[in-house]
Amino acid sequence: MSEQAEIGKRIKDARQALNVKQKWLSANLGITATAVSKWESGEQFPTLDKLSKIALLLNINFEWLATGRGEMVAPAQSVAPPTDELSAMIRAMNSLSAEQRNVVLKFIHDWTQTLK
Repeated sequence: MSEQAEIGKRIKDARQALNVKQKWLSANLGITATAVSKWESGEQFPTLDKLSKIALLLNINFEWLATGRGEMVAPAQSVAPPTDELSAMIRAMNSLSAEQRNVVLKFIHDWTQTLK
């Protein structure tokens, strides 16, 4: 099996482990369901940025997703699908430019520091 097909299989395995559809994953990544289907079938290869986002969305170990090494879920993590609220936040952040995301993240960081 090619590396591309192996990564596709891991994406599918992780997605199915959380019982989420390709449509859900694609919506939260800001891409088409067809793109997810092509990744899972090994026809196309996701970018490193997309792999990172998939790992975050599915709450899985990035190293396992990218290389197959280690466990799908790190021992300290729990496997639970993201809430609707978290999904909405991810979609909103994905719609912003990198500069805008940095402004939002700085605001959140600064605001949480005032709460301590």
